Amino acid sequence: MLIESHVNATDIGTGDLPTPVVGETGTSIPTSADIHLYMEPESQFTEFPRLYADCEGLAGGERTPMAHRTEDHLFKKKADMRSDDTFAWKMREKAQSGHPRKLGFATTEETRKREFTVREFYPRLLYTFSNVIVFVLANERTFESHAFVRLLDWAATSIQSATNQSVLPHVIVVLNKSDDLLEDHDFDVARTTQRLLSDADQSLEVNHAVSRHVQYWRSSGKAVKTARDLLACFYCSVNVVRIPRSGRWMLIDKQIKKLHDLIATNCRGAHEGKRRARRDLNAEELGECLQSGLDHFTQNLYKPFDFLAFSWGLNPIAPGLEGNILRLALWVKGTPLELLEHYKPFLDGALYRFSDGWWPCSYETVKGKKCVNTKEGHARGHQDNNGKPLGPGDYKSDFDAESYRLTWHSQLDNTLREIENSMEQVNLTNPSLPQHSEEREAARLHSKRMDEFYSSLGGAEKFFSNVVCLSCLEDMPEHALPCGHVICSKCVRTFGTVRSEGLISLKGCPLSYHVTWKPDVQIILKPDQAGIRILSLDG
Repeated sequence: MLIESHVNATDIGTGDLPTPVVGETGTSIPTSADIHLYMEPESQFTEFPRLYADCEGLAGGERTPMAHRTEDHLFKKKADMRSDDTFAWKMREKAQSGHPRKLGFATTEETRKREFTVREFYPRLLYTFSNVIVFVLANERTFESHAFVRLLDWAATSIQSATNQSVLPHVIVVLNKSDDLLEDHDFDVARTTQRLLSDADQSLEVNHAVSRHVQYWRSSGKAVKTARDLLACFYCSVNVVRIPRSGRWMLIDKQIKKLHDLIATNCRGAHEGKRRARRDLNAEELGECLQSGLDHFTQNLYKPFDFLAFSWGLNPIAPGLEGNILRLALWVKGTPLELLEHYKPFLDGALYRFSDGWWPCSYETVKGKKCVNTKEGHARGHQDNNGKPLGPGDYKSDFDAESYRLTWHSQLDNTLREIENSMEQVNLTNPSLPQHSEEREAARLHSKRMDEFYSSLGGAEKFFSNVVCLSCLEDMPEHALPCGHVICSKCVRTFGTVRSEGLISLKGCPLSYHVTWKPDVQIILKPDQAGIRILSLDG
C-alpha cells in the first residue's frame, strides 16, 4: 500500500520495486512467508533510506503459508526457471546464497514447530531492530481484546531480548477498512488515537491479559493509570491511523500519506535518538548488526542481545591513534605539562564517552539484582544481565564524570611532574647521558608506572588484548610474549636490547616490572619498509 501509492504518484514502474502480495479474501491461510525487506521508494536514494519489513502473520499456526506452497510448486521446474531469466529466479538464487543458520533453540518437539519459530523468534528480531512497528487491524472493535494484548505480549517478550538499547521503537496502529459513514474529522490521527486508547482504559483492571502487565509495572514503581501509560512502558510513541474502505479514494490517499509521513517522522526521531547516544549505524554497520542479531537469537533465544558488546566489537581502539597524537604533539610543541593542557579536551571527551557509554547504572533491587544498562542504553529502563526489567526509572550513577574531571586533571598533573622530576634528577646526576640512555630511563619509569597501575587492578595477567598494545595504547600488537601479552614493534624496540640488525631480546614483560625470563626472549623484527612477501608457485 505504502510502496504502490508512491509508485502510482511517480514515474517509477511497478515492476522496478517489489511489493508484498496482498492476501486472498475468504481464506485464513497465511499469504506471505518468512521476513522480507522492501525499499521505500521516496527515500531509496537519500542519506537515510527506509526499509519496510513484512513478515507472515505471527498467529498463523502450523499451516504452511501460500507463498511456500507456490514456491515449492514453481521451483520443482528448476531447469525451466533457470532457462527463463525471470526476476523470481534471480531473487531465489540470491536468497539461497545467504549463510544458513541452525536453530539452536529447536531442541524439543514443541520448539521445532514452525508456529514456535514465528511466534517467539520473529518478534524478538523485529522488535529489537525496528524503529517503527506498524500493526494493521481490520476491526477496531477487537483492539482491546486482540491488538492491545498482542502489542503488550510481544513487547513484554521482546523487551528482554536486548540490553543497552538506545531508543525504544514507535508503534502505529492502522485501522484498516474503517466505516464509510465516519465524518472527515474522525480520521484525524490525534483524535483517533485518543479515542481508541481511552476506550481501552477500562481493560487495565478487567482484562487479565492486560492487568498482569499493569500490576508488574505498578509493582516496579511505574505510575500506570491509562492504556497510553502502559504502552509507553514498551514504546516510544503510539499513534492510530484510520484507512477508509474503498470508494472514498481521495480520503484513502490522504490517510496513506499521513501514515507515510508519520513513519518517516518516527524514523527520523529514532535516528536522532541513536545519533545522540552515538549508536547510529550506516548501511554496512546495520548489516553487521542484523547478522550478529541473527547469529545470537538463532542460538540464544532467551539471552538478550547486548548492543554495547556489539558496539565495542564494531568500534575498537583506532590503530591510527599514535599518528594522531604525534601530529598533535608536533603541532603544539612545549614541555610535557604544557602539552597536557592541549590534550585535556581530548581526555575529557574520552572521560564523558566512558561515563555515558560504558559505565553501568548503579540501580540495585532489594534482592541484590543490578542494572546493566549504560546511560546511552537506558531506553528500556532498568534491566538485569538477562534482559529482565527491574523496574522503571532513569539512569543512576555513583560516578560523576564532571566532578571527577578536575580530580583526574590534578592526578595527571602530579604524575607528570613526578616523571619530569625523575628525569631531571637523572640528567643532573649524569649530565653527559646520551639520548638513547635517556630514552631507556624514560622506558624504565614507564614500565614501573604500568606495573603499579596494573597491580592496583589485580595484576597485568588479568588484561589481554589482540586489538591494541596494552603497553603504549597506540599501535597494533604483533609480538606474543611468554606471559601471554602481545605488544607492538615500537614497545619491543623501546624495552628490548638490540642484539643485531632486526634481532631484539627482551628480559621481561613491560607490563609487569617484576616478571623476567631466562633466557631472554628473542624477537625478530622486519624492516619498517618491508612488505609482505608471498611465494606463488604455478603448477
